[in-house]
Amino acid sequence: MLLMEKFIAGSDDDMPIGASVVAGFDDNKDFVVEFEFNDYENPKRDYLIRATIEMDEAREMAGRMEKSVLDLPDLLQQNFPKEPKTLPGISDMEKTFQEILDFLLDNGAHYTLKRAKSFAV
Repeated sequence: MLLMEKFIAGSDDDMPIGASVVAGFDDNKDFVVEFEFNDYENPKRDYLIRATIEMDEAREMAGRMEKSVLDLPDLLQQNFPKEPKTLPGISDMEKTFQEILDFLLDNGAHYTLKRAKSFAV
């Protein structure tokens, strides 16, 4: 769980495979956007992809947008997904995650991507 975590989007909970996108801050106080994939029938397939922007860079990006760095999770929650669907699927979550990454790049941020089964809390 991230600090100040905001739910951005999630796929239909009734499906055997699900995905979600959240944003917040990690224990180092770096800004994080996370894509989580869950296969409820085969948990060995579960994974997370985490895009991390160091705090100083996140603060600069927020300043360019005339926002506080603490507003970033709310900003993403309010602006994504761009095309909300009633029953979004996995591909919709992947698209939302990619749109957020593009948004971060367009606003001058550099992030690192890591894929893992889980991240230490």
